[in-house]
Amino acid sequence: KISSGGVYAEPVYVDFSEHPLLLAASAIIEPVAGRIEIPRFHVTQPEVITLSGRLVSSRERRLEQAVVEIESARFPAAYDTYVKGVLIGTPFDRLDTEGEVKGRIEIEQDEPVGLSLDVMTLNLEDADGRFALYGANGNIDWRRDAADAALSRFAFDGGFVYGVGFDASSLQLRVGGTRAELTEPARIPVLGGALDIKAFKVSDWTSKDMTFDF
Repeated sequence: KISSGGVYAEPVYVDFSEHPLLLAASAIIEPVAGRIEIPRFHVTQPEVITLSGRLVSSRERRLEQAVVEIESARFPAAYDTYVKGVLIGTPFDRLDTEGEVKGRIEIEQDEPVGLSLDVMTLNLEDADGRFALYGANGNIDWRRDAADAALSRFAFDGGFVYGVGFDASSLQLRVGGTRAELTEPARIPVLGGALDIKAFKVSDWTSKDMTFDF
């Protein structure tokens, strides 16, 4: 158990005096080969996050392979502790949050290859009042190889963008590689009418050549 001090891994700082951490793990260390295998680890920060998994590290790479099961990430504590620092400088670095997320992260050769998130009644509201999303729920499945990505579904109860409110709707998407695409038309009630989206696609979101089709 770690209940004092903290750790900083840019841009995230975790204060263990505020959120004590309980860690259980077993390890196989091969000093000559420069290889570390952790067949099982379990991390708990009450009211913040609970996760488990396994990993293999080598001299050539920090992570040869890793699987992390996010059993529970509770907001706002998880956002304030682990997410907010990563989002500094973006429109999402000052959010009031509430809800819970579960998921799975897969890494191979230092690169993420898969991410699955189950969102359960998550509320997000910008502290500056620019936008909000209420009652968000669904599953997001991303794969580095777009051909392996399953369908994702995302729904919400409502929200607003710069004072313009919208009501409940749902979206069905396919998210893979650096591309996300709506797989069926969507209808979002707004301003007494509705926004009918026949098609939406974003490509190359990690580059300056990012494109949109709407």
